[in-house]
Amino acid sequence: MILPLSSLYLLYWAIISTGFIYSQSLILLDALLSLGVVVLGVNWLAREVYHLIVSKSAEQQPQVWQRQIFNMSLIIGWILGLDVFFDEFANLPGNSPEVDVILSYIVILFGGIFLFRVARILLANIPNLSTEGTSGSPLVFLVSLLARVSIIVSVLAIGFGTAGFTVGANTILMATLATLLVVAGYWLTLNVFIKFYFALCHITGSEILQSWSGPFIIFIGLIDTLAFAVLLLFSWGYSYEEIALFWNSAIQGVEVGGQLISLEVVWVFLLVIVVGYLLTRIGRVILNQYVFPYTKMDQGLKSSTLKIVSYLGLGITFVVAISLAGIDLTNLAIVIGALSVGIGFGLQDVVSNFISGLILLFERPVKEGDWIEVGSTSGTVRKISVRSTTIETFDRAEVVVPNKDLMAQAVKNWTLGTRIGRIIIPVGVAYGSDVGQVQEILLQIAKEHPAVADDPAPSVAFMRFGADALEFDIRAILTDVNFMISARSEINFNIARRFEEEGIEIPFSQRDIWLRNDQINIKTVS
Repeated sequence: MILPLSSLYLLYWAIISTGFIYSQSLILLDALLSLGVVVLGVNWLAREVYHLIVSKSAEQQPQVWQRQIFNMSLIIGWILGLDVFFDEFANLPGNSPEVDVILSYIVILFGGIFLFRVARILLANIPNLSTEGTSGSPLVFLVSLLARVSIIVSVLAIGFGTAGFTVGANTILMATLATLLVVAGYWLTLNVFIKFYFALCHITGSEILQSWSGPFIIFIGLIDTLAFAVLLLFSWGYSYEEIALFWNSAIQGVEVGGQLISLEVVWVFLLVIVVGYLLTRIGRVILNQYVFPYTKMDQGLKSSTLKIVSYLGLGITFVVAISLAGIDLTNLAIVIGALSVGIGFGLQDVVSNFISGLILLFERPVKEGDWIEVGSTSGTVRKISVRSTTIETFDRAEVVVPNKDLMAQAVKNWTLGTRIGRIIIPVGVAYGSDVGQVQEILLQIAKEHPAVADDPAPSVAFMRFGADALEFDIRAILTDVNFMISARSEINFNIARRFEEEGIEIPFSQRDIWLRNDQINIKTVS
C-alpha cells in the first residue's frame, strides 16, 4: 500500500516539476491523482479482506462466491475512483452541466448494478458465513444487514438517477459504498492490531502482556471505533466544521437529572477502570510469580489470596473512577433506597451466596484441591467463586454447589488440616477359624501396604460374633487419604489371596427353608 502510493505521488510531483503543466492540465492531473489514490486504496483493502476471509475458511481454499465478490469489489473501486475523477473533471472550464449529468448517471448505473450484485451474492451465502464463523455472530448479522440495505440503496439510486435526480442518487449511492469501505477497513484494522498483539505475546512469552490482552482489545476497539466513526461521518457528507461542532458539544456535555454527562467524564471513568484493571492484573501476576514461590502457602491459600486481591482491586477502582469522574450519586439515593427493598427480596439468594463466598475465601473451611463431601456429592474442589463452588466428582462430573449450601450444611472435609486419614476395612471369617491366625495375617497385610503409616501402627479388632461370621476390622492410618479407594482394594486382594493359601474360609449367608404344610406334595423329576 505504501510503495504504490509513494510512487504515484512521486510521479505526480515529477510531472509538475517539469514546468509544462498549466491551470487546466493541473486540474486534470489532480483528478487523475485522485483516481489513482482511490483505486489503489480500494483494491488494497479488497485484497486484504479477501485474503483474511480465505485464511479463516475451513478448507483454506477460496470459494467461487468469494472470488466473485473480490472481483466486483475491484470494479467498485474503479467506479468510486471515476466518481472522484468526474467531480474533479467538472471543475474544468467550459464543461457543460449536461456532460456532468451524463457522467454522473453512468457512475450511478454501473455502481448500482455491481452493488446490487454483491449484495445478492452475500445474502445467498450467509449460511456459508455462519459455518465458517459462529452461527448468529455479530459479524454475520452486520453483513446481512449491510447487504439488505445495499440492495435497497442500489435500486433507489438507479431509479432516482433514471428519473433525473442524479445528485441525490449519487449522494446515497456513494455514501453507501463509502460506508461499506469504512466497515471493511474497521474490521481489517482491528483484526490486524489484535493479531499483532498476540504475535508479540507469543514471541516474548510474557505472561504480563498476555494478561493485558483483554484491556488492550477494548482500548484498541475504542480508538478504532472513534477513528472510523469520523471517517463514516466524512463519507456521509459531513464537513470538518460540523464534526468539530459535534465534538465540542460532546466535550461540553449534556446535563441529565442535574448531572453533567460529557465525553470527558466518560473518558476519565473508562480510563480509570482500564488502568485499575491493569494494575490489579499486574499485582496478581507479581504475587503469583515473584512472591508466592518464596512462601510456604499452600495452593488453596494462594488462590484465595489472588481472588481477594482481585475483588478489592476492582472495588477500589470503581470507587476511584466514580470520584475522579465527578459523578454525583446523591440524586440517585432516593431511587436506590426505593429499589433496595425489592432488590433485597428478589436477589436474596444471590446476596446470600455472595456473602457465603466471601466467608469461604476468608475463613477457608474449604479450599481448592480439598476432598469434601456435601450432601450426596463427594469430590475435589476445583474452583471457589463468590457465587458458587465447583466440585469435580470421581466420575469426572462437575457439580456446581451454591456457597450458602456449604455454609448451612454439614461438610466433611477429608483434607482440611492434613491429608492423613484412617481407613476401616471389615473382614468376616467362618466360625471355627483360628482367630489368632486371622489377626496375625490381617495385621501383617496392613503393615506391608506402602500407603499405611507406621506411627500410629495399624491394628486389628475382633468386633463381634455375627450371624454368619466372626467379624474383624482392620484399622489403619493412611499417609494420604486420596489413595483410600486404591489402598482398600489392594488390601482386600491380599486378604483374599492369603486366606486362600492358609485355608481360611470367608463365609456367605445361607438359609434353610422348612415347609410345615402337610397338604403340599413336592415331586421331583429326575
